Amino acid sequence: MAEREAKKVLLVDPIEEEGHQISQHLSSRGYNITCVYSGEQGLASMEKYSPDIFIVDCELPDMNCFDFLRKIKKSESWRRPFVFISTYSSDLRILNVYQEGADYFLPRPFKFEAISNVVDYLIGDLAQEDKERLGQLI
Repeated sequence: MAEREAKKVLLVDPIEEEGHQISQHLSSRGYNITCVYSGEQGLASMEKYSPDIFIVDCELPDMNCFDFLRKIKKSESWRRPFVFISTYSSDLRILNVYQEGADYFLPRPFKFEAISNVVDYLIGDLAQEDKERLGQLI
């Protein structure tokens, strides 16, 4: 039987140390991670990397996170799940995230298990009962 290719995650996180830690955790779960630190780097990586999921911090240094999402929506890659992470989790921020079309919002700080649960739920090769169990957790 042929080995399954690892699902690709594009992580856009301006906090380099945290981005590195998230990358290490998701890599240990079998995902292929590309981590960049700005919106422009994320857009450039999207074209050559073709990720299965986007994880993007709302506080990008070079562009508004919603502008980043709108640019993604113009491409074929938009048909991929999109997760926002942020230290600011007001009700209005969360509402805006979902109105713009994100699949999930994860407030910081979070446990690494929480982010891997979200990724597993959205793109993991899980049995239906495992997906239902994770759906109850997230």
